Amino acid sequence: LVRLMNASRSPARRHAAAFALVEMMVVVAIVAIMLGVAGAFFKKGDGSSATRAASRELQTLVESARMRAMSSGNQTALLIHNKPDDDRYLHFVMVVERRAQNAESASSKDDAGTWEWVPVGNGSTLAQGAFYWPKEGVSYTEPFSAEGQFNLGTAFTGGKGDWIGLVCTPQGIPVGRSIREENPVFILARGEVSSSGLDVSPNDKYRCEAFMIQRSNGRIVPVESPVNQLQLD
Repeated sequence: LVRLMNASRSPARRHAAAFALVEMMVVVAIVAIMLGVAGAFFKKGDGSSATRAASRELQTLVESARMRAMSSGNQTALLIHNKPDDDRYLHFVMVVERRAQNAESASSKDDAGTWEWVPVGNGSTLAQGAFYWPKEGVSYTEPFSAEGQFNLGTAFTGGKGDWIGLVCTPQGIPVGRSIREENPVFILARGEVSSSGLDVSPNDKYRCEAFMIQRSNGRIVPVESPVNQLQLD
């Protein structure tokens, strides 16, 4: 009787074991598919995540320049390196402050040699693979220049044009060397840099990030769908 009962259970056990094996194989297959999809997602998202991080960093530095200007009562400037034969090209950013050279010149007027631009902090490098995109006719590309002496070491060797500069008044309002009505627009993108500038592929163009700075109050406004709004071709 015992042998008969054991014999009757064996097919059921074999069926249960086979079913468990099938379930395990299905689960493994589902996990493999999910991992493959996730890997493709993250690989695709690399470009977007880098440009988003760069945009956040640049916005933070813009705000830092504005706050510094208001707290110090001096002009400040956000500078983006713009020298093609330098490895800092289009991805190194720094804030500088315009200060009187000495106590006596603090009350002097804006005479040549009375003021100097000094760095606030050590500067910042944008997220790896992301660059400021000086898109002609769209983004802010005004070269930085000013009277007086500079205290930035080799940063200014080569003259004006080596930096793209956004100057803030002591009230924290962004201005240019000449008053312009349009608001500055900053674009961040992935691409390949060369002596001719930043080359952005069609795919990377759709992953770019952009924001605008309102000249009236210094407010930072993200640009949604920059390819369409800014007509990036």
